[in-house]
Amino acid sequence: MLAHFQRFQALSPVEREDLARQLRISTAKAGTRLLELGSTENTTLYLLEGEVELRASDGHTRIISADDPAARMPISRLRPSLYRVTARTPVKYIRVSNQLLEDLLQFERASSIIVDENYLVEESETLLNSSSETLFISSILSDLEADRLAMESPPEVGAMIGRAILDMENDPEQIAQALMVEPVLSAKLIRAANHATGRDRIDHVGQAVRQLGYERTISIVFSCVLRETLRSRTPAILAAMRSWWERSLRVSAIAYVLARLGERLDPDVAASAGLLHRLGVPVLLTYVNRTDRKIDARSLKQAIDEYANEVTRLIASMWPLGFQLRHALHDALDPMRDHNGPADYADVVIVADRHADIGQGALLQGPSLDEMPAVARLGLRDAPPEISLRIMEAANGALNGANHILEG
Repeated sequence: MLAHFQRFQALSPVEREDLARQLRISTAKAGTRLLELGSTENTTLYLLEGEVELRASDGHTRIISADDPAARMPISRLRPSLYRVTARTPVKYIRVSNQLLEDLLQFERASSIIVDENYLVEESETLLNSSSETLFISSILSDLEADRLAMESPPEVGAMIGRAILDMENDPEQIAQALMVEPVLSAKLIRAANHATGRDRIDHVGQAVRQLGYERTISIVFSCVLRETLRSRTPAILAAMRSWWERSLRVSAIAYVLARLGERLDPDVAASAGLLHRLGVPVLLTYVNRTDRKIDARSLKQAIDEYANEVTRLIASMWPLGFQLRHALHDALDPMRDHNGPADYADVVIVADRHADIGQGALLQGPSLDEMPAVARLGLRDAPPEISLRIMEAANGALNGANHILEG
């Protein structure tokens, strides 16, 4: 049971068993208050079954299900609590004494340093990398919970977008088109628009711009550009950010084309989902840049491969995003995802993501297009050659279109 939760994974199996014997599984009916806003009680809540609602002091709410990636972390961990936590359905949960857990973790840390001296000398670099990795992952989780996640924009791109939209004279469609060149700014505007409405219903950048209005959009863009642009001299970090940015544009362009092949899905939502489908990458690069600026390309790729998808899912679960966008980001990271019913936005992003690899001549890993359920659900198993041509043109034109906007 406890191994499911991030916090307990530092404990050994024996320690988890010992801790589990000291805990009691509690149940509560729908509507039960589990934690008060501002609570300072020295326990932490973990959700085992059901759904809870987290309501902040400004009235904004967030729903967490026991099946969500966010439920692998404590529910409203910080003290005083930033949320009032209420059961939306019948729930099962546990409360863990923070002091008890800290005592166990301190013992585990103390035990782990009693090793052979030669091992410490020979493995010092590995241990340092591991420590840095633990530090930035811990920082990401804490900042997500506290609603202060840092996500920096690609160097120069954000500033160029800011200058470009100043000349667009309150044209929401033109502004949205320009912002679709910069995934980080797009994500932050969608988040801000949903926060402003108090409901998670904004699914794409155009809706966000219309909801916020020209002045507020400009204000958010310039605030983010000035305060949250990646400043790094580490070649591996800069190269990874550039690669992620270019690939996001290609996936977004292909997703737009795929959505237009039918009539059920909104191409603008599909394009935004494609643009943000790997939002965990700039988050990881931001935190790595703050903790390990000497990281090499191989170690950085390993960290991205290991953590980016999970961070993306956590953002999708915990940020105020539109329902359709949230589920697309959460579900599109499994290329073999299958489900009942018609094609959805996650299917579009899954297929667009694979086409982006093919178009770049990348060494393909994982399933082929023919093996992916999303391809069949979109009716693309026997697609005519002109569809493939349109997809290739969209992918190849994505960067040209972005450069045209950036260069004015």
